[in-house]
Amino acid sequence: MTSDGFIARCGMDEAGVREIQELALICAQADGVDIKFNYGMIQNRKPEVLSDFCWYRQGKLIGYVPLDQFGSKGEITGAVHPEHRRQHIFSHLYAEAVAQSHRLECRDLLLVSYRGSSSGTETVKTLGVKYFESEYCMRASLAELRKVDGIEVEIREVHLHQEEEILSLSRMLSINFPAASWGSREDLIKELNDPDKRYWLAYRRGEVIGHIGISSGGDRESYIRGVGIVPEWRRQGLGRQMLGALLDLLVADGASDMFELDVATENEGALNIYIACGFRQSNVYDYYRVE
Repeated sequence: MTSDGFIARCGMDEAGVREIQELALICAQADGVDIKFNYGMIQNRKPEVLSDFCWYRQGKLIGYVPLDQFGSKGEITGAVHPEHRRQHIFSHLYAEAVAQSHRLECRDLLLVSYRGSSSGTETVKTLGVKYFESEYCMRASLAELRKVDGIEVEIREVHLHQEEEILSLSRMLSINFPAASWGSREDLIKELNDPDKRYWLAYRRGEVIGHIGISSGGDRESYIRGVGIVPEWRRQGLGRQMLGALLDLLVADGASDMFELDVATENEGALNIYIACGFRQSNVYDYYRVE
């Protein structure tokens, strides 16, 4: 039986994930927003690293804050049961997660809030954190996807034994995401060792022009990530073709019923590509920098 009060864990098992999902559903019904938890990461933490901060009452999970680490970058979000708010539960879990981020030497720590949540907005004001940026969460079901015609882009999956392709992917990630800390050769090898993470290079007329990846979650859902076309090939409709080629592959594979991706609110070009492929906005994430 789970003890009441605060517990820090190194990841969550299937039963723990079900507890988080139940808590997230209760909060979503109360606040009208879906909470962004990375269940793939939660179930595959490093066994010795405390990353999941929980609060229990009468054996039930009523508060949860994960610390997700991407290289030297960390992200914190959280949920507290509506009937147990204003009892300093989130502030305790948040403080524990921030302290752990220092121990893990995260150089860049962000708090993720949800624009539609009044309780989240109130919490952000209380913490006094500084606004950094925002993203749209875009989702599409199989029925909502729109076929992309005239695809001339070929995508080829990157595998562990392909040293040249890994280096090419790393170089392109550094071009398209210069501020990211997860695109080094070493980080990519770690990700490619994870069966839930995959990357593809995109080719046009034999030349590498872009990259795209996925992270598979539970409930037959695929999260699309690391999408980029190198500058000299942009504004030619190739980003939409690359996404279309990946969606065709994933649909044929039959492993996913729901697809999700995030896009910066100011990135109108990418946003239009995703809408044209059938994606719709389901949430807005506001990121705040934790000093």
